[in-house]
Amino acid sequence: MKMAPSFDAGGWFAATPGVFRMVGRILLQGVSVPGAIERVVLLDDALEVADPAIAKIVEDVVFGVEEKFSHIGRTRSSTEGLEVWREAMRVVQAWEVWDTFGDFVRSESPELGPGVRERLILASRIGEEEMRAARRVLHGVTERMEALAPVGTVLALPTTPVVAPTLNEEEGSLESYRVNGMRLSCIASISGLPQVTIPMAYLDGAPVGVSFIGWRGGDEQLLDLAVAMSPLAASLVRTSKSAAVTN
Repeated sequence: MKMAPSFDAGGWFAATPGVFRMVGRILLQGVSVPGAIERVVLLDDALEVADPAIAKIVEDVVFGVEEKFSHIGRTRSSTEGLEVWREAMRVVQAWEVWDTFGDFVRSESPELGPGVRERLILASRIGEEEMRAARRVLHGVTERMEALAPVGTVLALPTTPVVAPTLNEEEGSLESYRVNGMRLSCIASISGLPQVTIPMAYLDGAPVGVSFIGWRGGDEQLLDLAVAMSPLAASLVRTSKSAAVTN
């Protein structure tokens, strides 16, 4: 069922990289843009959003496989700031969610959980001009990301700014976690470029994912990259936050 059609996309998880790649090849049905990954570019503004320990893990992972690529570079994904991108996505996504569910909510008055209820109320108040302005931002984001990720180039970033919240996390902290996380997840969500996340290390007992964003149609190459990176992930030592910062 649709939710926010501009952002709705399929994704999958697997416990092992081989199964992950196999499932991807079946789902993708051979539709891809071929090319070898030759260049990895770290997104510095994405690293700045993250906990310093997580940012260091991402850098260590990328430079730890430096010999596999002809070039490793650095850039910033956003000239306006990732918060501008996140907010533009929030506006358009909320508009589309209300367009999908607004009639149902108005007619049936369903019982909604905390967070969901508040976000739907805010969504119902977004005007068309606000939505159109946000869409213009998203169009620019897509052009920018396609320029940064031509065939042969993948972009490296943390999957999330911090490790996963605990089961008993307070509601206010969860909202902060969600907002901060969207500053990173919005990059691929807006542009529609494929992204893979690979669990590469542990921080304070929780897994840390390193993400790679590929060129449009480069899904198969990202699957192969996940398989190639898995031996390195298996060899990494569980680390504490202090060790990740100082080592």
